[in-house]
Amino acid sequence: MDERRRRVRTGCAALLIWLAAAAVARAEPRSKEFWREVDTWLRVSNSWRLSVFVPIAENLDAQYRGARPVLVSRYS
Repeated sequence: MDERRRRVRTGCAALLIWLAAAAVARAEPRSKEFWREVDTWLRVSNSWRLSVFVPIAENLDAQYRGARPVLVSRYS
């Protein structure tokens, strides 16, 4: 009976912690953002390939635009 009681207490404690965390969490204010991505692979040989990943962000409220290219080489 002790094992069952411990499981019920643990479950109740987890539920209370989850509810408290959900009550404290708040959503950020809405903004108008648009995210585009470009992801391209180039096979150099049978063993090597290169990847170019470019995420592009645009915030319409703040008139902000940004891009961060990422180059990755993989050997398999």
